[in-house]
Amino acid sequence: MLRLNFGNGREPERNLIERCKGCLRCNEQSINDDLKNAIQAMLKITRENPLKNLTRQRRINIKDLNNWNNIIEAVYTIRNNLFHGHKQHSRDRDNELVKAGYPILRRLNEILINNLKSKYQERYT
Repeated sequence: MLRLNFGNGREPERNLIERCKGCLRCNEQSINDDLKNAIQAMLKITRENPLKNLTRQRRINIKDLNNWNNIIEAVYTIRNNLFHGHKQHSRDRDNELVKAGYPILRRLNEILINNLKSKYQERYT
């Protein structure tokens, strides 16, 4: 989805994530109860033990429900850690992070799909 919305070739995912954070205007999107609960769960988990992006050597601090730059960064970091070996399904905290991240990722995908639909409609209608 990121490549379709923000890519032009085979550029690094990091560039796509940065574009995504700058373009989605997630603060303008509605937040249903499931999404609100997921973000609040992630806030709680990361306040107790912050997420770390080991590649970029920084902690990810989600400030509130509207701090979408860090919410997107957190979901991306969870994904990277899960697929590159730093998260384990057997650890409780990792399990909770993945569980909280899923509804957020699902909503981000819905936003990306709607963006593509809008672009398609503008171009072909």
